[in-house]
Amino acid sequence: MVSKLSDVPDTLRQAVDDPQQSFPAILKLARSEDWKEREVAAPILVEASKKKPEKITREMTSWADHPDPNVRRAASEGLRGVARKNPELVLPVIRQLRADENSYVKKSVANVLRNGQLSPRFRDESLRRMGCREKSAHGLDYQGRFEEIEDDLSGES
Repeated sequence: MVSKLSDVPDTLRQAVDDPQQSFPAILKLARSEDWKEREVAAPILVEASKKKPEKITREMTSWADHPDPNVRRAASEGLRGVARKNPELVLPVIRQLRADENSYVKKSVANVLRNGQLSPRFRDESLRRMGCREKSAHGLDYQGRFEEIEDDLSGES
C-alpha cells in the first residue's frame, strides 16, 4: 500500500527525470479509492515541478478538465511549488479550476492562491471574492462562495 512519497521511489525518480513517462502512474494514484494513495500524487508533482515546472504545469492544465474531482484537486495541489516560484505559470490551471463544482477542489485552489508568491493585493482580493476569510494564524475559513475572479487572474483591475 502506498501512503507516503518514500513508498514510490521509482515513480518519483521518473517524474523528476521524465515527467511525461510518469504521468500515468501519478494519475493512477490521484484516482485511487484509498485517500492515502491519493495524497501521494501531489507531492510527486511538486517534486517534479522543481526541475520541470513547464511540463508539469502543461499536464496539470489537462488534468484540470478531468471528470474525477480527486484528479482536479491533484492538479491544483501539485502546483504549489510552482505557484511560489513562478505564479504566472499556474494561472491557466487556476482559471480552469476557480469555479469547479467540487468544494474540495475549490479549497485547494484557495490554498494555492494563498500560499503562492502572488502579490498580496492579487491574492487577498482573489481569496475575498472566493469567499475566504482569515480564521486564524494557521489558515483560511472557506465560506463556499466562488465568484468570478477573471479580472484578478488576468492581471486586470
